[in-house]
Amino acid sequence: MTSSAPGGDQPPSVELRATVNPGARIEVTDEAVLIREGDHIVRLAGGRLPAFTEALLTALADGQPLNVGQPDPERRAALNAVLNQLAEAGLLQLDDAATDLEQARGAAVGLWLRALHEIPLRTIDQRLGEGVCTVLGSGTLVQRLVAGLRGENITVVAARDPDAVPVTDDPERDVVVAVGRDENDPLLTEWNTCALESGRTWLAVFPFDGRRAIVGPWILPGASACLTCFQVRRAAAFPDRPLTDDLLAARPVATSGDRGAVYPGITTMQVGIVMERILEWFGLTSTHAGLATPGGLHTLDAGREGLQLAKHRVLRVPRCPTCSTAQGVGYPMVWSHPLPAIQLPSHTQELEQEAGA
Repeated sequence: MTSSAPGGDQPPSVELRATVNPGARIEVTDEAVLIREGDHIVRLAGGRLPAFTEALLTALADGQPLNVGQPDPERRAALNAVLNQLAEAGLLQLDDAATDLEQARGAAVGLWLRALHEIPLRTIDQRLGEGVCTVLGSGTLVQRLVAGLRGENITVVAARDPDAVPVTDDPERDVVVAVGRDENDPLLTEWNTCALESGRTWLAVFPFDGRRAIVGPWILPGASACLTCFQVRRAAAFPDRPLTDDLLAARPVATSGDRGAVYPGITTMQVGIVMERILEWFGLTSTHAGLATPGGLHTLDAGREGLQLAKHRVLRVPRCPTCSTAQGVGYPMVWSHPLPAIQLPSHTQELEQEAGA
């Protein structure tokens, strides 16, 4: 709230800084105001409150401060009480909160609403400006991912091979999105090794293969399944069991064609899922980022019943040849040899003693 005096002895006019909560949907009846945010509804009843709310929202539509003229102290107190009530109900943001809402990028506002205002909007907006996302790979899907993230003012680096991925001082935050032709793409296999060595957080993405498109797994080296774990578990789950060994040993052959360009609608949906994951990871961190489950994976299936989006989780393979620290180590024994310094009587010694007696 600000005051300005035009001159003379006239009392100052009052300007109110208020912004409508973009996540709220407002409806009125003759007797009440309904403020809806998802499935949550707040009902405010009052004689002239519905008409006042409609007039207030109309006045705030242009985004300018609300000039309420020169009210006397009693009316100003009554106005402040009503505005505070509307703010507590989730309809308005006032003063500094209103300024933050106007200046923040749209993605930050969405994350702030998703986190139920538990993280300050200014903090989320700052985090989005600090994170760096590297998109590794080539093709239409990569191009659209880069364009989409840059459209939200996210710092993005495009890389065609692992050597082009820039080094970072925060390998956990600065995520790499690696787009492969399929789960056996040598590019992803090479990057999986690099990520395990550097501790770099990364997300695997596979274009639509005629049956499904895959976003994931979300890989936190040392804390989640790696790409090899995903390959082993996917091959083991293949219904034709005699082919399991072949699937694990198979080497991909370079093919022409860009599946991201052939299925533009599904590619758009994949881009949206990836963007939500990256924005949430940067803005909310692992504490509030529900999409950043270690090993989390989304599949987008296209079949006779239409499109189906499903969430899965890939667990680590206990003796994964790539990421397991137990690889090559023998199984624990259920017994142990006695220490050399401790002499235990044997059955032979007992017989010798009895014979001597």
